[in-house]
Amino acid sequence: MLRSLSSAKGLHTADAALEVQSDYWKGEGVDFSSIKVCDGSGLARTNRFTPKFLGDILAKMSSDKDYVSLFPLAGKEGTVRSLLADTRLAGRLALKSGSMNGVLCYAGYKLDASRRPTHVVVIMVNGFNCRAADVRVAIRKYLLTLF
Repeated sequence: MLRSLSSAKGLHTADAALEVQSDYWKGEGVDFSSIKVCDGSGLARTNRFTPKFLGDILAKMSSDKDYVSLFPLAGKEGTVRSLLADTRLAGRLALKSGSMNGVLCYAGYKLDASRRPTHVVVIMVNGFNCRAADVRVAIRKYLLTLF
C-alpha cells in the first residue's frame, strides 16, 4: 500500500509516503504519539505499534466492506485456517496474522451473520519463550471465552 501511495502521489521516497500516510491518519483522529513506523511492511524490527493504535485504524476502516473482505476467515482461510477450525467461531472472525521470533499477533474483526464487523480484535503477544503453538492454543481459548 505504501508503494502504491508513493506512486500515486508522485513521491520519491518511502519516508515521504510515510509522512503523507501518517498525516492522513492524524487527520482522522488516530494518535501517533506511541508508535514508530519505519517501513510499509511492518517487518522492520524498529517498527513499534500499540494494540490501541492498530485497533483505532481497524475501527476507522470497519465500515469499508471491501477492506474488511481482505481479511481471511479464521478457521477457514489463509494463515488463520487452523486457528479456530471446528469451533463456533470458524468463519466468524476475519483476522490477519503476523509473527516473528517471540512475536505472535492477530488483528481484524468479529463478524455478524451478514459478515459485518461487530468488534475490532487485536491480540499482540511479544517476548514469549514457549512454543508458538502453545501461544496459539492460549489465544484460541481466549477468543472462545471472549466471544
